[in-house]
Amino acid sequence: MRTAELSSGGIKTTLPEQPFRILTLLLEHPGEVVTREALRKRLWSNDVFVDFDDGLNSAIRRLRLALGDSAEHSRLLETLPRHGYRLKVQIQPNDSVSLAESVNPPSSRVAVLPLDNFSGDLSEEYLADGMTDAIITALVKIPHLRVISRTSTMVYKNARKTLPQIARELRADALLEGAIVRSGDRVRITVQLVDAISDQHLWAESYERELGDKLRLQEELSQLIAAEIPLRLARCEVRSLHTLSFNTEAYSSYLKGRYLIENTGRNDYALKKATLFFEEAVSEAPLFAEAYAGIAESYDMSAIFCLLPARQASAKAQEAARKAIEIDRSISEAHAALGYALMLVWRWQEAAREFEEAIELNPNNTIARRWYAEYLMAVGQTAKAVAQIERAREIEPLSVITNSTLGWLYYGARQFDQAEEQFRGTVELDENFAATFLCSGMLYAQQGKYKEAVAEYQRARNLGGTVQVLRALGFLYGIAGERARAHEVIQESKRLAKSGCSVAYATATIYAGLGERSQAFEWLNKACDDCCAEMTWLKWDPQLDILRSDPRFDRLLERVGLAH
Repeated sequence: MRTAELSSGGIKTTLPEQPFRILTLLLEHPGEVVTREALRKRLWSNDVFVDFDDGLNSAIRRLRLALGDSAEHSRLLETLPRHGYRLKVQIQPNDSVSLAESVNPPSSRVAVLPLDNFSGDLSEEYLADGMTDAIITALVKIPHLRVISRTSTMVYKNARKTLPQIARELRADALLEGAIVRSGDRVRITVQLVDAISDQHLWAESYERELGDKLRLQEELSQLIAAEIPLRLARCEVRSLHTLSFNTEAYSSYLKGRYLIENTGRNDYALKKATLFFEEAVSEAPLFAEAYAGIAESYDMSAIFCLLPARQASAKAQEAARKAIEIDRSISEAHAALGYALMLVWRWQEAAREFEEAIELNPNNTIARRWYAEYLMAVGQTAKAVAQIERAREIEPLSVITNSTLGWLYYGARQFDQAEEQFRGTVELDENFAATFLCSGMLYAQQGKYKEAVAEYQRARNLGGTVQVLRALGFLYGIAGERARAHEVIQESKRLAKSGCSVAYATATIYAGLGERSQAFEWLNKACDDCCAEMTWLKWDPQLDILRSDPRFDRLLERVGLAH
């Protein structure tokens, strides 16, 4: 049986249909030129709906990437402009196509530093960030190449540090840096790959293009650059990359949405605006899978930050994520967003499958690992949860949210000393991340360090965590015996509830802190009715420990599918 695979050094890569058919035709004519007309007649003659030039160029790019080849420095697949293609090496067909050269997958860690915007226009900043994202996205799809995440590398945007210093902090073996300069309707992008140990240049290139179609520009250049990196570090297998084919306006909206959700998405306004940008993208390009995944992620976060009721947010996230997967099943982010949406409504087994598929599709997807860690914590697999988040931190060691989440999971596992140390280290990374201080305050409350807890809550409140801090204070007042103030928080929390989001879970924790068990169970049952997003914490939340010996708690676990 013939399979659409490349086998190299024992590693197999499945090719899409058209690139594989092109390779098969080239193998039938070893060392000979196969003309574009021959390819058209053989592969596209019956498909009147496809633009032949775009289709062929896209398929050749995918084949070249799978071969680890470069158009500008071809070793394997030669292009004869406007005429055809020739395979320059002998490849023996068998049940699968076996490459003549063996591959030694590198273990190199590569960091793509934020490209500098030298255009003199700050409004074009998102284009530089978008090009950075495109390169990272292309690189993370290269198996055996370890790519440090954008979250960690964005810390070095405009940083005045030497490359060796940055490499040491990121534990990177090589750094890719570059700049974008726009002049009228043209743009020049320069990149260089630097060895972290010797500080020597491994490779440098400059690309100048018409700016008109930003999507095609970023697609083309990111793939060209991605094809060069493994060749310069070591020979490795390169998997075919997903190819976008959308208009400039759609992609610009998508980039703006990603910029907001990844850089300032921790406040209400930015998250809502990011959602609007993603929706604009799919309005312009109805088959833009990545934009649908962005919509799904935005709705998941809307439930997390209590901007929408969990059921409503989950339904919208599921719809968008499924649309993305329908268009392209290989979008890791879509599977991760779908997994979280399913977890919000307690469809545990389905959620696990989506998280696992997301990570299998892209092992460097730290959002998928972070959310999967939360899932594992929710179902009681604490050790596995910590292992997942530690792997995410290894991928993005300087990510504030990943480090803060690790402290949060230590807190949930009752490893309070480790949690305290982790929160302290996270603050050193970023003193302006409200969630770290909120979680640290909750930790101090459990330890009976009430003054320290209040100080942490005040810092979190100053950074914008008003509603969440208020509810945490309510629990603190309860366990500290300040009953009147705890009841005041219950009333204020209800008043501040947004967009119909339930405050039932938060109210239940305050009553638990007060020791009023019947009231706590009444509100927890209401939280079940409302499908509060925080119900995913039910199995492990230290604030509910006073209730766990009560038979009513077991019935609650049964209601949400967590009794086993």
